[in-house]
Order: sequence, then structure tokens, then C-alpha cells
Amino acid sequence: MTNRTSTGLDGILDCSRAMETCARDGRWEELLELETARAGMIDACFGAPVGPTSPQAAECLAAIMESNRIVLQLSEGHRDHLMGLLRGSRLQCQAANAYQDRAADIDAP
Repeated sequence: MTNRTSTGLDGILDCSRAMETCARDGRWEELLELETARAGMIDACFGAPVGPTSPQAAECLAAIMESNRIVLQLSEGHRDHLMGLLRGSRLQCQAANAYQDRAADIDAP
């Protein structure tokens, strides 16, 4: 395995751990920015075929996957909260539209 790939994996792991910290702290906007940056790192690291992996690379990949699992678990509650807000917003829009339709019916000659 080349040193460039090891550095790439280390950067991906650092970014994954930063994402995990953001998820724990509820800093969702920052997490999204880190996720975008990490996607670029992953593309750069694995854009070309990779030779045989070292035990260190395998450990790093396992740590990245574990960090991803934690971020997904932590973000489920926030996702559910956002879905509730969207549902409430949709209901408000439906109520406003119904009110406007009713007002238009009343104003019509």
C-alpha cells in the first residue's frame, strides 16, 4: 500500500471522527460540510485501483466504518425531529390553502 493511500485513509478517519463529534454535539450543518469534504477524500483515495492492503489500512477502514455507524445512530433522532417539523409544515400549508380556498369561495359573487 502506498503512503499516499495511508495518508488518505488517515484523513478520512480524522474527518469521520470529526463528523462523529459534530453528531454528538448536534452540529448538523458542520457535519454536512464535513461529509461533503470526506466524500472528496474518499474519491481521491479510492479513485484508482488500490493494491493489497496492510493490516493498518484494514484497521483504519474498520474504524471509519464504526465511526459511520455511530454517526448514523446519532443522527436518527435529529432526522426524526426534522421529519416531524416537515409534517407540521405540510399541515400548516394545507390549512392555509384550505383557508384561502374558502375565503375565495366566500368572496366570489
